[in-house]
Amino acid sequence: MFSELRQQRDLFDLLAASIMDGVTAIIAISANPATIESSRLGAQVLGNIGNWWHAQFPRRFPGFPNGADRGLVGMLLWNYLAGRSDWWCFAEQADPHGYGENSMRYWQLQAGNPLIPVDD
Repeated sequence: MFSELRQQRDLFDLLAASIMDGVTAIIAISANPATIESSRLGAQVLGNIGNWWHAQFPRRFPGFPNGADRGLVGMLLWNYLAGRSDWWCFAEQADPHGYGENSMRYWQLQAGNPLIPVDD
């Protein structure tokens, strides 16, 4: 799904930019360290992305399963955080409603954290 979305640059770029904006906003208002809950950020991004994106997504990907947009937000978030110059830790969170739709929680690591590799 990720590769297929990436080929549709207009949809991909809009979603990626929305995720970047969301992460930037969370970091700006968070006390150190920043934390991100993927399900909350995903709901915010998908709620704000606009009708055009929501109309185009199912037209271009009719074979994608229900909820694929939420899964793709998680994939793009993961890739974005992995490509940043700062360090993040993560853990899976169980779905509180019991539907098996687990999410990820990310924590921004601060300088000096023992989880950050030190160059010798």
